[in-house]
Amino acid sequence: MKILIVIPDLTIGGAEVTVVNLANNFVQRGHEIFIFECYDGRNEVLFNTIRKEVKIVTYKPSAFTRLSNSLLNLFFGKSKFNNKVYSYFQAKHFNSLVDRNAIEVVNSHLISADFFVYMTLNELLLKKLSWVVSMHGSYENSRKKLPLSEKIFKRVNGVVYLTDRNLNVLDSYKNLNLEVAKIYNCLGDWQLKKEEQVYEIPQPQGNIFTFGLISRGDYKKGWREAIKAVVHLNNEGLECRLILGGDGVAKDELQVEFKEYDFIIFAGFVENPLSLTKEFDVGLLPSYFESLPYTIMEYLYCGIPTIATNVGEVKAMLEINQGALKAGIIVDYFQDSLRLEKDLIDAMQTYILNKDLYKEHQGNTTILYEQFNPQKWGENYLDFYHKVKTKLI
Repeated sequence: MKILIVIPDLTIGGAEVTVVNLANNFVQRGHEIFIFECYDGRNEVLFNTIRKEVKIVTYKPSAFTRLSNSLLNLFFGKSKFNNKVYSYFQAKHFNSLVDRNAIEVVNSHLISADFFVYMTLNELLLKKLSWVVSMHGSYENSRKKLPLSEKIFKRVNGVVYLTDRNLNVLDSYKNLNLEVAKIYNCLGDWQLKKEEQVYEIPQPQGNIFTFGLISRGDYKKGWREAIKAVVHLNNEGLECRLILGGDGVAKDELQVEFKEYDFIIFAGFVENPLSLTKEFDVGLLPSYFESLPYTIMEYLYCGIPTIATNVGEVKAMLEINQGALKAGIIVDYFQDSLRLEKDLIDAMQTYILNKDLYKEHQGNTTILYEQFNPQKWGENYLDFYHKVKTKLI
């Protein structure tokens, strides 16, 4: 099958990692795969994990096009004509790619890529192929109104989603003749086979319980609540430490605010999350919003229980058989940081004091991780592509 995956750019993020894993998975199965980058922006570390069989396509404007575009922008200023020359030639390039290679499926990821396909793909070409949108939570989490959404989904043939919340954007379009499928993501080979990265983490004296959180350094990932919970536990005589992996505004500010506590460790940017995760006894993700976080997959892969908020698909990732098997403790999030902090304290204290529960949840991590089997994941995606194509015939 000839598949074109469209992504805004190949920066680091959950959707971008999914695109790389999909492309690598598909080419190993013998399919012809193209990735189209709509805009400038590329993380070379992520880019270098893409298998050489995958064809990466980015529109490179000629010197004439760049000059013409700049002159038009200068003349009209910020108006509907802004970047009109660039957009015209980029659209020609994109449609030529689809037509020349007889693309069978276009799979777009993230809002701007969906908009790009809608605005760019020729109507005649669109009728010859299947258009699948993969939802990552960006629609329902967008702060902007999305007036094109309804028009976009009237032309889409299929939607892959991660959590039921992703479909909220489709509530008013239920009469559309759309195929939908809930397909979990997975960790890619390149994520599991990275060379060990050494972190300068001070080793604790004695058997001190270690909590860890890996995410963007973002307040909405619960960094402050996690830190305050660990400070509280130590003040109450329950010795433990917290390792925070990631960069961002929250990391920079909190590192200054809590610099007096040597049991709060800021590891900075994490190129290989699995190497740092192996330092943890319990993984944390007290996030305000998630869909299907890779962080929890990494915790499960490393065999450590998780404490996380009940957002997105997190509960289903950590509990199966109606809660008969658990690999973590779920805390509800009521948009109340003080309550979240208290719930984290209770959950952390439970793992520190209840060794039997900790070992039970630790033993269940292998079973829970099976939900993210890469072979099954690739097959599910390809089966869905075939289903959508068959429906169009």
